[in-house]
Amino acid sequence: MARALSDRRFVVLVGESTAGKSRAAFEAAHTALPNSFLVEPVGRHAVAAAINAVTAASGPCLLWLDDLERFLGTGGLTRHDLTRLLDASRHDHRVLATMRAEEYARFTRPDHLGTDHLGAETRHAGEEVLRLATRIELPRAWSSAELARAGNHNSDRRIEAALAHADRFGVAEYLAAGPRLLDDWQHAWAPGTHPRAAALVAGAVLARRTGIHRPLPSTVLDRLARPYLAERGGHLLRPEPLAEALAWAVTPLHATSSLLLPVGDTGCVAFDYLIDALPKRVPPPETVDALVVFATQDEAIDLADTTWGWYLLDQAEAAFRRALDHPEPDRRDYALSMLSYVLEDRHGYAAALSFASEEANERSSRLGLEHPDTLNATMLVAWRTHHSGDTRAASVLAERVLTIARRVHGDPSLPVLKIRRDLACFQEVLDPASAAEDFRQLAADYSEFAGPAYRWTLNCRVAHAEALEKSGNSEMASEALHWLLNDPDILAESQLRQHIQERQAEILARAGDFTTAIALWRELLSEAEQTHGLFCGQVLYLRSELASCVGRGGDPEEAVHLLQEVVDERTRINTEWDSDAIRFRRRLATWTGMAGRPTDALRQLQELVGISSRVRGVADPITLHCRSRAAHWTAATGDIPDAIEQFESVLTDCELTMGPAHEMTAECRERLNHWRTVVL
Repeated sequence: MARALSDRRFVVLVGESTAGKSRAAFEAAHTALPNSFLVEPVGRHAVAAAINAVTAASGPCLLWLDDLERFLGTGGLTRHDLTRLLDASRHDHRVLATMRAEEYARFTRPDHLGTDHLGAETRHAGEEVLRLATRIELPRAWSSAELARAGNHNSDRRIEAALAHADRFGVAEYLAAGPRLLDDWQHAWAPGTHPRAAALVAGAVLARRTGIHRPLPSTVLDRLARPYLAERGGHLLRPEPLAEALAWAVTPLHATSSLLLPVGDTGCVAFDYLIDALPKRVPPPETVDALVVFATQDEAIDLADTTWGWYLLDQAEAAFRRALDHPEPDRRDYALSMLSYVLEDRHGYAAALSFASEEANERSSRLGLEHPDTLNATMLVAWRTHHSGDTRAASVLAERVLTIARRVHGDPSLPVLKIRRDLACFQEVLDPASAAEDFRQLAADYSEFAGPAYRWTLNCRVAHAEALEKSGNSEMASEALHWLLNDPDILAESQLRQHIQERQAEILARAGDFTTAIALWRELLSEAEQTHGLFCGQVLYLRSELASCVGRGGDPEEAVHLLQEVVDERTRINTEWDSDAIRFRRRLATWTGMAGRPTDALRQLQELVGISSRVRGVADPITLHCRSRAAHWTAATGDIPDAIEQFESVLTDCELTMGPAHEMTAECRERLNHWRTVVL
């Protein structure tokens, strides 16, 4: 590593907690850069001052960024900062950072929205920083050669003990007492021992997992701990007083670290090792409520993304609302957009459209029609209109915004390119072949404006392939997706890579290659479970897709079994009837019917129709899907006249809500005509 630091300007050491990253980085810096000034910002807010100090220094400097994730995000380290620092001509400056593997993955291996704690802009800014770095992996387990060299120092009893346990733990991990501290934490839950301290640690670990890395005052820790304590048994655990619990949790154990690390007089943070040591489970909602109150606006966005993925929708909505007046436009608009999706999940498409329209009208009145905030809110109205089914109206509105944006921002500009991209997405519904050409041109324009590796250049290349597939050119689309997966720039954007693999699985299934498609879904599911744990929206989504592919591959009973597990997991989290809860149950009902139990399928769907109508409205697209499925299974059970009446009602609402040319309208019309033919 010392050699890398001598040769490279920016090095990041990545590894699991207690792998020895900080000590290894320090020793490498001491060896390679003994005469450099060390500059260490105290937090994200101090990054700008640290950069200025380095660039103004009278000699070479080392910018030290231990736990790099603490310095990324709004107001933190950017690609521009690093370029300015590293390109300084007078001195040979270096940047040395450490980062937990889990945090590195969150910036470079994200899944769909709502499945990790990073907002899109934070993730992109962080990934741009990480792309500049030389990455060095520090494995937790030492190699045979490293263990042999360590054996030369076994006169130190600590090293001797660590080497004796090297078959189970990393040497640095054991020296830091990580496994023993974890055991202490778990044993502390026992009645009459230190259950309140264990709950304090659980709250601090949750804060770190959701992106809150600031020290937590004792009053906040107490609020975080109470729901955990109640969940475990409350007074039956005979919890100790708060002061005693805090004192025990911050006391160094095994002559090394403590479960909670005091940070001056400001509060405590959880010991790093604990953050990734236990399976990720959905926390008590009341604990998240306390975090929402404590979080800054940046932290609130990260927290909202995480809690949304856990289906804690009250908390996600509250956290996004906290950030609606964020000082940075990108973060403000991200919060607005994501809040509209949470409202859609909870209350339906009409509620989300109403919210977006109110926001656009309020901004127009306060800021004017041509203000960038107003234009962004108006484009959100266009998207909500599209999702509600009226894509033509969405396109008309977007064209109007595009004309204004060209006047306000100039052309080309990123805001104009974004609106053109949105229009291409709408066009993909109306005319996929035309959209394919739009995306091809957009990829070229983005590449010219921002470079071939820019994320939206790559996104448009992927969208071009998808539009080709939707226009009926499956062979060309498959070839394009294959080539994209061999593109180094695409591989570096793992969110895109995973997205492409999902599309490949869908294409394979449509072509009848269910064996390969199922294997691909299982691979994606395994990766998501390792990254996010078993209890998040992305994992349940992938499990439901796998189940459907298994059913289409000829095993409907196994599909029912897999989907019942998905439904049960979703219900265990909470019983709110959000869009996923309804979709999972609708899919379960469909495969129940396909497995030869049409009466059971009809009963399940009739129940869902009532629930979705009450929660989302009778003409909401998700409700219309349920009504259409119920009509199908009504016919399958033999009552074709009633099924025809149901299809006629669904068709009328589809035409009114989404228009006569919409895909769902056409599908409903086709099914109605089929059953009318059967009667004749």
